[in-house]
Amino acid sequence: MDIKEIITNHKVIYLSLFVIPLNIFIISNDIGFGLQWIFFRYQITYLGSSTIPITADLNYILTGVIKGKSAISELTLVMAMVCFVGAFILLFSNRDNAIRESGYITLIGGILLVISQMIQYGVLLHGPAGISIPVGVPLIFFIGIFLIKEIKNNSSPNNIL
Repeated sequence: MDIKEIITNHKVIYLSLFVIPLNIFIISNDIGFGLQWIFFRYQITYLGSSTIPITADLNYILTGVIKGKSAISELTLVMAMVCFVGAFILLFSNRDNAIRESGYITLIGGILLVISQMIQYGVLLHGPAGISIPVGVPLIFFIGIFLIKEIKNNSSPNNIL
């Protein structure tokens, strides 16, 4: 497999969502800062640094440690994660239109990610809870659109393969 095939392979491109941070955040009053990936976040605060998996966030919500808008924000983030994992699994299926459907599901996941950040940090992603910089969102939308366009390019009558 040469470099051109790797770059145009939608499965390889989709893997970048699991590696690149989706969000950079600063906690209110400069208490701390961190990076958010799909399955976990890493944060540094005055209490120390920690890695918090999404399963711990769910546990915090279920036990009542996290409530209110933070709980809603985290649940929306979990729904986005489910979308990304589901779209990735769908890419490996041999179903017709699986690539296009993965693209749409990826876009829905990206929208859910933005909604999650807006719930927590406000519409302008800056508020009393801190600041959010969704650095991975452009990549999510690029990949989603790439997958939707990929199926259209492959189904053209001039495409021999």
